[in-house]
Amino acid sequence: MKIYFVIIMLFVSYFNLVSQDTTYSTSGAVFNKDTLFYQWKIRNYTNDSNMRLLDPMFNGKIWVSLLNLRAHVSFDNLLSWKNGKTPEMNYGELQNSCLLPNNKIFATVLDKKNNTEYYSRLFYSYDITKEWTELELEIFKDKFLGSIVFKDSLNGVIAVTDELTFRNLYRTDDGGNEWVKLDNISNILETDTNIIVRMDYFNESEILMCIIYNSPTNNYYFVFSKDFGESWTEFRDFPKKSQSVLSHYPRWGFYSRHDSLWFAGSTATGAGDIETYESIFFSKDLGKSWVPQYLSITSNSDVFTSIEFFDNSLVGLACETGPRVFITFDGGEHWSLIRHEVTKNGIREYNDLLDKNYDKFKLKKANNKMIFFGYHKIFMFDNLNLPATGVEDETKSDFSAFYNTGAEAIEIKSNSDEIINSITLYDITGKLLYSENIQSSGQIYISKYKLNNTKVVFALIQTNGQTFIKQIICG
Repeated sequence: MKIYFVIIMLFVSYFNLVSQDTTYSTSGAVFNKDTLFYQWKIRNYTNDSNMRLLDPMFNGKIWVSLLNLRAHVSFDNLLSWKNGKTPEMNYGELQNSCLLPNNKIFATVLDKKNNTEYYSRLFYSYDITKEWTELELEIFKDKFLGSIVFKDSLNGVIAVTDELTFRNLYRTDDGGNEWVKLDNISNILETDTNIIVRMDYFNESEILMCIIYNSPTNNYYFVFSKDFGESWTEFRDFPKKSQSVLSHYPRWGFYSRHDSLWFAGSTATGAGDIETYESIFFSKDLGKSWVPQYLSITSNSDVFTSIEFFDNSLVGLACETGPRVFITFDGGEHWSLIRHEVTKNGIREYNDLLDKNYDKFKLKKANNKMIFFGYHKIFMFDNLNLPATGVEDETKSDFSAFYNTGAEAIEIKSNSDEIINSITLYDITGKLLYSENIQSSGQIYISKYKLNNTKVVFALIQTNGQTFIKQIICG
């Protein structure tokens, strides 16, 4: 039997842990008087106290971390790490890198010819524990290379200078052997004062994003492409608290699904060097308009670095450069702190701005699991009773579940001989509204009076050990 309801994600699958790892016992956290059960699992990187993974890359098979003088790779899903090599440089520095699905890694390097002259180099490797190969391409001669992004093993883009600034893109469709300039984005950027400072490709929405910095105005902008560079949107503004807040820290986090875009970042308040303004914004139209979801002033250097949502879900997490972790159950309309020992109970101790045991640099979603990377540890967030909230087309299902306005009740029935074993109803925050063992293949009615006036209900339907969910709008 094929059921196309999105399965309710109870998230009970775990990573295999080695002896040095820690698993905290199942815990409960209260959000808006509702309870979510979860547990944290912690894994140490290695015995190397200097190992830091600021922004590791993952392609579904391996993890790779590249810093200027340090490289690490995990071939066994974070169980262990091997030391790797970085591209050979003459006192230069790594600019950007990307990991392709076929395990090929590209890296751009800004190197020195002498004390005053710089030049760019492009490297690739299929195994950083062995060697790097330099690509010396005539098309990039005497140009500077910046951000590089691939959407698959063949198609990629790279930011390239013309004279002084990164205002051009070049694209490849053969894995990086040949590149062609994209004149269309150069025409949009118009002047050399518009600089491409960062690119992101969102696999879930298949959208390429360029972040543009305008040096005279100190403003940041977006341009987006839904066809990997064939066409682009107009300039779209960064989210701002007010017109007076212009400068952002560069460690922004983004998440995109369809045309929706979430931004998690921080700005200087102007009130002092250590005071920052943290914010999460949401755009339903790829940056044409922004709605603030979380606004806070902190008197330390904590900044948001990343934001992720579970697949097909309104449940998401946000990470800052500190112990704290934020969670939302409703797509970001409301954010709460996770209060736990691993997050120092959501409290930042301002007299201790550095806590290597609990600080977290980056959040990465891998195989629909949330993983935080810190100084010496990996923090894995396992949900034990959290429902996902994505819903697919009911017409493909063997069940129907809807609100019957005439009966003033939720009506659930099987469209086959399949027996419904149990039904559980949640609201959007995960709060339990109703639960009953049914053992029926007929029509089932649940009165509106059992729903506490809830307008959006998620019905969890269990049959023969399988679990499905249906979103129902009541009233």
